[in-house]
Amino acid sequence: MKNNSISKLKALACYLVVLNHFNPVRGGITTYTLSHCGVPIFFLVSGYYFLDKDGNLPLSRLTKKIKHICYLFICHIILYSLYQIIIEVSGGNSIVGAFGNLLPYFSVKAFAKAIIIGTGFMGGGEWFLASLIDAYIVIGLFFQNEKIRNIINKFSALIAVLLLFTHIFLRAVIVKIGITGIGAFSFLETYSVRNTWFDAIPFMLIGMTIRNNNSIVIKHPKIDIAIAVIISIGEGYAKDYIFDLSEMGMVLYTGTIFAVVFLMIWCINNNSSENIFSYIGEKLSMLIYFLHPIVGWTMQDMVEIFVTQSSGFTQNFLFTISIMLVTTLISMGIVYVKSKIDNIVLRRNST
Repeated sequence: MKNNSISKLKALACYLVVLNHFNPVRGGITTYTLSHCGVPIFFLVSGYYFLDKDGNLPLSRLTKKIKHICYLFICHIILYSLYQIIIEVSGGNSIVGAFGNLLPYFSVKAFAKAIIIGTGFMGGGEWFLASLIDAYIVIGLFFQNEKIRNIINKFSALIAVLLLFTHIFLRAVIVKIGITGIGAFSFLETYSVRNTWFDAIPFMLIGMTIRNNNSIVIKHPKIDIAIAVIISIGEGYAKDYIFDLSEMGMVLYTGTIFAVVFLMIWCINNNSSENIFSYIGEKLSMLIYFLHPIVGWTMQDMVEIFVTQSSGFTQNFLFTISIMLVTTLISMGIVYVKSKIDNIVLRRNST
């Protein structure tokens, strides 16, 4: 059954991602912390809809999902490769030189990191898709074995908790005592958190757990969500005082985990009426995720504004809202044109 509240949650998630990339207060812990709720929501929703209605995962369903995300991943890389080439050529570089500057993004090292831990080739938003592909493959292959599937279904929440809470605290302690990495893998970089193993898989497992236990109800969801958000923001302020980890890319806190999980459960139990936000979540959220960096960078160049902490909050906040609005309108236009083309093709095929 279609759930408009989950669609609205996806709309919120895509706008939180925009907020993260174009934060109206650079370095502002409150907005920075809130913005990092976006991607976990997407992983939760992906986990919730990962299995079929009977709780199974036929190979055909898994293959279809992987193909779809691989298609989006390739489109994302092509789009941003073309964007970079256009920018460099317009700046005076040759086409050959522009292509040459893309090669480091597609090195063996970048490919290996994308496969093993789920990072993007170009170091941008495509890491989300790479991690999702990896998570689909890892969980999907395990689910092809009945015994392993039963174990995962039984202990999915526990596995998720171990992955999330272990890496949040253990990584902080390890960095605190002076160990900043293993070989080429750095504990200081955000990819040591935002990847297949410590982001995609645990949140997908939580989404699957929620789906398998649809009777879960939160008595006071608004209060619980508000408390979780406050805790998350508090953790954002406290981490530098407790651990002094200013160099460490901390983007995920215990409060954030509880906030997005409570939000998800609330939406599942409260299927609201359809409106513009449910439409955005259902039809436009992934397009907005794809397009907002290019829209934001272009708007910055056009108005010659670079969002910095020295600029006024109101100016920067309005600029962030403008990026959300323009990206949404462009995405609506793309969906409209695609629907017209699909109708034309359908009519021609029917005749």
